Amino acid sequence: MKSIHPLQLITVLKNLETNFDSFTPNDTFFVALSKKNLISNSIELKNSTGFVIPSSDYEIDTKLGRIRASKSGSLGSDEHTLSFQYYPIFFNPYIQQSIWNDPLKLPYVTERSDTDIFDGLSIEFNNDWFITSDDENTYWWTTEDNVEWKRNDGENTYFFIVSATDLDTNFDGKVDLRAIRVPNKYAVVFSDNDDFGRSYISLNNLSPGNKTNFKVMNLTDNIEVPFFLFDYPLGETGKINSGDYIYFYDKDSLGIDRYTWNITFTKRQSQEANTEFTFGNGDTLFIDFSKPFRNSDTYSFNGPKPDVNIPLVSKEMDQIKVVPNPYIVGHRFESPLPPGITSGRGSRKVEFQNLPSNAKVHIYTARGQHIRSLQHDGGLFSGTIIWDLKTKENLDVAFGVYYYIVESELGGKTSGKLAVIK
Repeated sequence: MKSIHPLQLITVLKNLETNFDSFTPNDTFFVALSKKNLISNSIELKNSTGFVIPSSDYEIDTKLGRIRASKSGSLGSDEHTLSFQYYPIFFNPYIQQSIWNDPLKLPYVTERSDTDIFDGLSIEFNNDWFITSDDENTYWWTTEDNVEWKRNDGENTYFFIVSATDLDTNFDGKVDLRAIRVPNKYAVVFSDNDDFGRSYISLNNLSPGNKTNFKVMNLTDNIEVPFFLFDYPLGETGKINSGDYIYFYDKDSLGIDRYTWNITFTKRQSQEANTEFTFGNGDTLFIDFSKPFRNSDTYSFNGPKPDVNIPLVSKEMDQIKVVPNPYIVGHRFESPLPPGITSGRGSRKVEFQNLPSNAKVHIYTARGQHIRSLQHDGGLFSGTIIWDLKTKENLDVAFGVYYYIVESELGGKTSGKLAVIK
């Protein structure tokens, strides 16, 4: 039996792809990597020649995602490449609609979202916080001739009730045996053999008792479940009769039997008072419950692949813009001068933004003279291309007004103008 408790529910998400980070070591000072929560046994470090660096030559902080040389000089100053897997979500304690989503139930945290956002994605859970009977998957499966099988044959099976009832076994008005709800799937499997299974002696005496013609199986974990059969005095010993009870004892993580569920069997209203049924080989009572998340539950999925919505390309061409526009000499948009440089200026540039994939930008003077064409190869994840304000002859452009035309291989065309001001 695995404990189910909302405070213990955390999310760990593993990225199954191998990631690569290239960096230049800074001796014994930490260098930040692009990801955090790295998986230790997936890490491999190579230098620029492809030589695999022994793990003793470096220290890596897998939680914060940073790396350094274990001692001065153990890593060279050339470019290194780290391959690894990581957890985009690591021990995330949040899940919406939990029973603790109430600020009055301090010190429990209130819910904000199902998981952190990773790679532009977020997972939404729909957890069964309370364990309830799954009526659709709880049913009799019986046969009269081992040829034709029936589901919930109302004429030839008992009515039954599944519950988790606290018990007063000493009849002193106090609860002595508390039921623990566990979300397992069970099967009460019958046999023609009268010693197929064995009941405990009583609710409090868990020694072997009467033999039975059935066993209780935990189908979730594929193990046999100990039980106590309370035989109604007027019925046949070791077999299910109207008025009988079966008490389940699932084992906890320490292997100790814990009382969990009980089943009550009665005649149906449509059945005669003296009706009795005999269940044999293959007859089975299936019992199932809602399934809250359990320890080690795993869900694997592939994220949706990004693609281009071709019909939208031509419609969204008017969203292309030039930044800054107008361009003014020494615009603060530009990068500052490098350290130690006190004269001159940094690189000049303007950006064409919101470009579609594989777009081309053609730039012309006010007289229609072509001065430069730019190719956008940024793929789906970058809609920006930089113009360094130089002509195709690598000369600085003059001040004035320029016109541009943007064409997409996927369809769509737009134009605009920009100004370069002294």
